[in-house]
Amino acid sequence: MKHLEITSPLGNSVVIAGRPVTFTAGFDSLGRAGQIVWSVASEPQKQTFGPSFTRQWAETGVDQVVASIDGLTCGIIVYVFKTQDGGDTIADLMSSAKPPVPRNVDAFPKLSARAQRLSA
Repeated sequence: MKHLEITSPLGNSVVIAGRPVTFTAGFDSLGRAGQIVWSVASEPQKQTFGPSFTRQWAETGVDQVVASIDGLTCGIIVYVFKTQDGGDTIADLMSSAKPPVPRNVDAFPKLSARAQRLSA
């Protein structure tokens, strides 16, 4: 049985707008990690391939990052905060900018960081 898992960062992670975040997935089929397809819910038209990719957000919001290969799909939710000086303390997060587009985490498909086989 094939295994795909997002190993970094953890799901429900807090990220700071403007800072690059590297996402990494493990896939147990030797030599095929380069075929992992990454997508971000807020930009569904863009896809990236490989065992990892780096992304940064410009605004406060909630987003889902998804990795897929061979019919296996896994995803994580990230919470992005645009803070005044790029700080990451609780005080910075509490005074962060409001999201320009409200998004509810319940609107995203329920995926775990460990792959699930999706059926049509």
